[in-house]
Amino acid sequence: MKNQIIEVKISDIKIGHRHRKDMGDVEDFALSIKENGLLQPIGITPKNELVFGERRLRAYRDVMRSETIPARIIDVPSILHCQFAENTMRKDFTVSERVAIVDALRSYKHGGDRRSKQIRNIDDDLTVDQAAKRADLGGKDGYARAKKVVEKGIPELVNAMDSNKLSIVAASELSKCEPDEQKSVLKKGAEHAKWYANRIRKQKNDVSTPEYETPQWLFDHLDQEFHFTLDAAALPENAKCETFFTPESDGLKQSWAGQTVWCNPPFSKHEIGDWVKKAYNESKNGATTVMLLPSAYKDYRWWKNCCVHGNIRFLHDYVRFRRHGEKTTAYLDVTVVIFGPDIIPGSAGAPIIKANVEAASTTPSTVA
Repeated sequence: MKNQIIEVKISDIKIGHRHRKDMGDVEDFALSIKENGLLQPIGITPKNELVFGERRLRAYRDVMRSETIPARIIDVPSILHCQFAENTMRKDFTVSERVAIVDALRSYKHGGDRRSKQIRNIDDDLTVDQAAKRADLGGKDGYARAKKVVEKGIPELVNAMDSNKLSIVAASELSKCEPDEQKSVLKKGAEHAKWYANRIRKQKNDVSTPEYETPQWLFDHLDQEFHFTLDAAALPENAKCETFFTPESDGLKQSWAGQTVWCNPPFSKHEIGDWVKKAYNESKNGATTVMLLPSAYKDYRWWKNCCVHGNIRFLHDYVRFRRHGEKTTAYLDVTVVIFGPDIIPGSAGAPIIKANVEAASTTPSTVA
């Protein structure tokens, strides 16, 4: 019964305990099946135990009210004893299905009387790594990443991995996000999702720090004075100006000439110096740029070489920032530095105080 596809009574299928809780919109999925057919059968053991395809099964059973469903018989002993070619595994099964096969292999290994004494003696030492390799997931690390997607990812993310639009690594990074954030990222297409996943990976490896979203009160206060026309370092979700550059369009490679620029750059030590140099150089081309910079970086060479030519405004208190994609906030000591052709270098008097700014914004103006 190797790799055999048959029509099975749904009532005969044993679902058992499943790790995945979010089945997504099963009704929409059922409609897709009606329109396009079932592209992949479910997988069951010869004893009708479900290996993979619970969402497909629920669509057939709960929405389509079907009594049977196409199923592929998964011959666990054959895979267990390497009698299933790895290239066949990759061709015949999606990534999420291969994750389920690894789980079935491990369950079968620990199944006691479900195996003969001879099989138990041969495979008592089977590890997750070995099972993952037999399922063509590369080993335990590949399995762990893919399993995280299956358990934490929304259905659209699992589908993007299964259809090879996203690699296992990229999908695994995105699975760390909240479901709403996953959905928002995936709506913008595979290329944006790849970039977003890479950004998460860089944050983890300290190549780039998380984006600190500009506090609205501070931006509004400075915008009243400068009337910004460009946000040079933004995400689509938090851009402060109608015209903005994202990491994909890369504001460092674009011209800022003639613009009045707001720039809250990445605070990573590996990147921020390039942004300061860019702002200073663009001031020679007519751009006025207002930047937020960490006050702790004043001993860096780029600060001494560039910021001394700017107008510096201090803030009275630590500023509360929200990290993009996170519920937590961070309090940072930042300084406003302004570059421009008409800017007078030096400090600009009294520090900016949030309470005073908010009080001024709520005080009704009077006309003499």
